[in-house]
Amino acid sequence: MHCCQEIQDALIDYINRRLDQPECCRIAVHLSECKACRDEVAFLIKIGRHCCGQAEDVPADMLESAFDKIPNTAGKYRFLDCLEPVYDSLQITCKTLRFAAQFI
Repeated sequence: MHCCQEIQDALIDYINRRLDQPECCRIAVHLSECKACRDEVAFLIKIGRHCCGQAEDVPADMLESAFDKIPNTAGKYRFLDCLEPVYDSLQITCKTLRFAAQFI
């Protein structure tokens, strides 16, 4: 089993799919074995969802002026689009582990 701190240090990059395939596989295997790290991933995903909803609290005129200054990169940095498959795969992993535990 890998050191949890090392895995947790890489979780943001894992969630955002910024790691190479071998590193993603290594983390996925660790997550399948470590509840603490799975909980950390779930927590990070919830934070991401919560933070993305905060844009509604900013006054419209401020958003317009701020977004006018940003170059158009439509769809390039879609944070939630990257999180959904990870969250779904973790849900499937949890269900699979619960199912497998019935036979152990």
